[in-house]
Amino acid sequence: MNMLPTGKLKNTLRPYYYAGLRFCRATVRMIASAMRAVFGVRGFLRLCHFIREQIDTTIVVDGIKFDGTHWWPYERAIQLLSKEPATIWWITHYVSPGDVFYDIGANIGVFSLFAAAKRDATVLAFEPMCTNYDILNTNIHLNKLDDKITAYNLAIHDRLLVSHLNVSKFMPGKAGHAFARQVAGSILEKFEPEFRQGMVGYSIDDLVEILNLPFPNHIKVDVDGNEPLIVDGMKKTLADPRLKSLALELLPEDRQADKEVIDTVLGFGFRSLHDKNHFQDEIPPSPYMCFFVRI
Repeated sequence: MNMLPTGKLKNTLRPYYYAGLRFCRATVRMIASAMRAVFGVRGFLRLCHFIREQIDTTIVVDGIKFDGTHWWPYERAIQLLSKEPATIWWITHYVSPGDVFYDIGANIGVFSLFAAAKRDATVLAFEPMCTNYDILNTNIHLNKLDDKITAYNLAIHDRLLVSHLNVSKFMPGKAGHAFARQVAGSILEKFEPEFRQGMVGYSIDDLVEILNLPFPNHIKVDVDGNEPLIVDGMKKTLADPRLKSLALELLPEDRQADKEVIDTVLGFGFRSLHDKNHFQDEIPPSPYMCFFVRI
């Protein structure tokens, strides 16, 4: 019996799937409109709020609880171990109990939660986008990890700066935003922000020296393009031997500034985990994240 290859089968079924999805959406909207007309706007909203309060939208992935109310946070949660396996590998192998872990661009906190729950690290999570910050704190609360994770609604930059976070899409769990500029995303394209959110930016060196935050032993930076500026603002931290490892989202093949970031980090005594001359461990491949360890 001949069977269609998986790719062709998906292409064949896809139009029917989207047609069914459109039908379901139209049906739900029609029912909602009818109920709105019967109960009035306030009554309908009260009913929606009541139903939502009775439904448990918490999901558990690898023993960690997540708020799965919204689509993107749900997707990020269920992909905790699969979306960025190299980052999970790095945290598992290099973050030790009691270490201080900076999660810059924490989003809803998947790596913050993993570092605190699985490695017993002290985590400082930085997330500027307001809806992500809300769910980040909800996830910390769900896991009773407020003694291990502290979330800050701040942007990390090369200096103290009052500006805007240019929000690509005003929805929970979304990435691709940009602080003090309008370039973001994995291919670093210009975009027209859907919303401009007031935000304060600090350098990592200022967080440590001026605000007296705990010194980081490990730093993860994933901010969709501002990585070179963040590294410029952490050179004193890079020079300190207490900083043991780094994970940076970089595109050295597409951007000269990212190549210079790698040279800067290596110049402070770090080595890439992908350098087989120094490391024999098989770290999972990662298209964007670069990992460095002090030698």
